[in-house]
Amino acid sequence: MRKNITRCLRPCLAALLLVLASLPASAQLIVSGRITNPLGTPMTGVVVNITGSEDTFAITDTLGNYTATLPAGGAYTIAPYCNMKHLNGVSTLDIVLISRHWFNKEPFTSPYQFIAADVDNNGVADLTDSLEARKVILGIDPEFLYNTSWRFVRAGYVFPDSLNPFQPPYPESFSIPNLTADVGNVDFIGVKIGDVNYTAVPTNLTDSTHFSWIDGSVRIDENTDCVADPGEPALQNWVVRAQSPFGTFYGKSNAGGQFSIRVPPGTHTVTLLSPNNLWDICTNPLTNVTTTLLNHTDVSFPVQIETECPYMEVDLSAPFLRRCFNNIYTVQYCNKGTIVAENASVEVMFDPSLDVVGSTLPWTSVNGNLYTFALGDMQPGQCSTFYVTVYVDCTAEPGQTHCSSAHILPDTLCTPPSPLWNGANLEVSGRCDNGEVIFTIKNTGAPMTEPEQYVVIEDIMIQMTGGGPVLLATNQTQTVELPPTAPPGDWKFRKYHSTPGVPNPVFPWKAAVPTAAEHSAPVLSRSSLMPTKAPH
Repeated sequence: MRKNITRCLRPCLAALLLVLASLPASAQLIVSGRITNPLGTPMTGVVVNITGSEDTFAITDTLGNYTATLPAGGAYTIAPYCNMKHLNGVSTLDIVLISRHWFNKEPFTSPYQFIAADVDNNGVADLTDSLEARKVILGIDPEFLYNTSWRFVRAGYVFPDSLNPFQPPYPESFSIPNLTADVGNVDFIGVKIGDVNYTAVPTNLTDSTHFSWIDGSVRIDENTDCVADPGEPALQNWVVRAQSPFGTFYGKSNAGGQFSIRVPPGTHTVTLLSPNNLWDICTNPLTNVTTTLLNHTDVSFPVQIETECPYMEVDLSAPFLRRCFNNIYTVQYCNKGTIVAENASVEVMFDPSLDVVGSTLPWTSVNGNLYTFALGDMQPGQCSTFYVTVYVDCTAEPGQTHCSSAHILPDTLCTPPSPLWNGANLEVSGRCDNGEVIFTIKNTGAPMTEPEQYVVIEDIMIQMTGGGPVLLATNQTQTVELPPTAPPGDWKFRKYHSTPGVPNPVFPWKAAVPTAAEHSAPVLSRSSLMPTKAPH
């Protein structure tokens, strides 16, 4: 019968209910409960995993109720799960509410709001969470890479500190060490990650594609034996993709190099996505990775160094600016290279109408509006964040355009160009001019042999403007103008696609961002425009 359950798994509630109806009749005791959202609305179609002496599942009905019939005397763990429809209920309003909480303008009052806001799953509700949610809204990330779509809290749990629900960890399951009688009221409250105002639709949540796990680790293969030994250095923020006829699923390695992807039972192709061409992955992809119902399958990715080189990235962003008030910019930075980036630093050029009043990482030098922040030595895969508080001048006009940029060092190239590269090199810069934001693309290399597409993205109101193609001769430029009527926000210039053979990016990259001083968002650090490559 267990094989029949595995074969019948499809994203179809009717099929799953048919399977449940055919469970063995030998079970004698009942475990039941109800699942609602924080507003008390029933959650329908939620899969409740039951593991232990017998592995099975139940599904909530239209009232949020579920029932499971289990053999007496067994030990069981009851845990709801749903990792589908990540954008359900998540909007730019949630991003604004997270920001307003961070600025103490509209603090969260419920522990479930804190849980919903913790998109990056690090136990803190801060501006980094709004950036992670924004990536999913924009389609930059396919789903929350550090969190599931829903988290479930044992109903009736009293948080010791309702303003810090993460310590101690809240209960997400219920354990029965010895089932000797019917057990009722095993209730849970479902929290939609990213949805701090509870607008997610809590129906049709049958997650029939996530009944098993692919777990593993990503490590630097120091002894070059193509084995990810536990003592070898971990690689953080590497994306892992699992593909099967059921779909494509993603995970991301944490600080210890571990990742976990919830997938359907079946055979998968698992691929580690390298952030650049400085690495050599021993075996990639891993084919015929088989998973079974409610079980974990372990894989690992030993990664060897192809070229010794730091590879630095930085991103500058902020929520809405308001004149005559303090506002906060978020600076995220990473070393995605293969060796330590020695004496790394970030330079931030702030708009003249912004006064810097403090930062969580002290600046080391100031030259006019240019602030330098020393990062020290950064290990491969190391990422971090700091915040800068700025005061917006009261003389700023509503709708006034502000521009800031960020640049990270070291920024030198330490690899020879790819033989596939045609020598063209695109650089993009941005400036503010009478309420307009103007991007300038310049080819500082050989003539382009292949056109490139780009998009201009505003990621507060979540709008995208297509552009291109770009096909430039040596030293030729092309401009992209956003008129004063364009909605204020955090505008970014991005490459639309990528082709093989790209060398390391050329620094610095800059991007201008229009911001209405009264009710809009500020700047971004740099664009993601890559140098032009040879055709496929």
